[in-house]
Amino acid sequence: MTSDDTTDLLLSRLEGNPVALLNFARTFLLAKGREREAREVCERVLAASPHDPELAALARSVIGHGIGSWYFTMVQDVNRHALYERALKAALVKGGRVLDIGAGTGLFAMLAARCGADEVIACEQNPAIADAVRDTVAANGLSDRVKVVAKLSTDLQLGVDMQGPADVVIWDNLANNLIAQGATKAVDDAKRRLAVPAAPFIPSRAEIMLALAHDLKPENRQMMIVDGFDLSAFNRFAPSGYTKQQPSVALRSESRTIFDFDFQSGSYPPERGAVSLTASGGQVDGLIQWVRFHLGHGIVYDTLDETAHAFGLEFHGVTPIDTVPGQAIEAGGRHDGQSTWFWLERR
Repeated sequence: MTSDDTTDLLLSRLEGNPVALLNFARTFLLAKGREREAREVCERVLAASPHDPELAALARSVIGHGIGSWYFTMVQDVNRHALYERALKAALVKGGRVLDIGAGTGLFAMLAARCGADEVIACEQNPAIADAVRDTVAANGLSDRVKVVAKLSTDLQLGVDMQGPADVVIWDNLANNLIAQGATKAVDDAKRRLAVPAAPFIPSRAEIMLALAHDLKPENRQMMIVDGFDLSAFNRFAPSGYTKQQPSVALRSESRTIFDFDFQSGSYPPERGAVSLTASGGQVDGLIQWVRFHLGHGIVYDTLDETAHAFGLEFHGVTPIDTVPGQAIEAGGRHDGQSTWFWLERR
């Protein structure tokens, strides 16, 4: 008997017991990596009992499994949407085909259609998200121009998923450090296989910014004496960096670009970088890192802005130092195309 046969047998035995079906979806199907089947079980149960609050509560954790909460914060960043819409209008004066890499909620794909795209191919690797995007596109009357493909962009095939190369590429497979979601690989592949020569990429360039900082709302990232016991041995496991929001951090210097990624030309920075930062004075207990996106036509989106909700700031803790105004502090950084690390050089 195959695993599929066993699953079908178990499901048939649980029919008529919705709570058991939902628990099976949660403890068996999800554990086996069979997320689509788990969601299908939940949706079937909810369709049969649409007004049962207990079943809805049990099903919610399964249906939302693996779906990041950031989708709900990113869509609140209306300033970002306006900047991307300006960039899309400028790139689509003559219409054309748009490839949207990392479609997410489908918002940028629909913006592209509204800005004059003749056709938009929105690729989203998560099948559950892709299904939701299809429903969203249909609900907004754009199914005739927006095609959703449940694949990684690197798996797209011309003539199969796309009838021709893209005239404009918008990519949003981003992270707080810019590159953690495989941005360079996706962009390079799209430039080589999926876009016309010199097609505009949005963003076209992005800078990883760095500044000295002080955490105004320090979180408990270190263990010292607790109830009379020294727990400092556990500090070896303390995270080197964590995410903060702008109001909880005080900058202690001007900002400098430590890494500059030119996605339009494919020119990427060396793995190691260094900057000299001039302290404004006060205690420095970390380096704050954020991203400045260049969307083309002089349009810039800076994630340090207080109105930016789509990204967090990455705070990299250092041994606290007291600085005086005008003091030069050297900072170093390294990236491997996926992760980033930052530190203060020895004084």
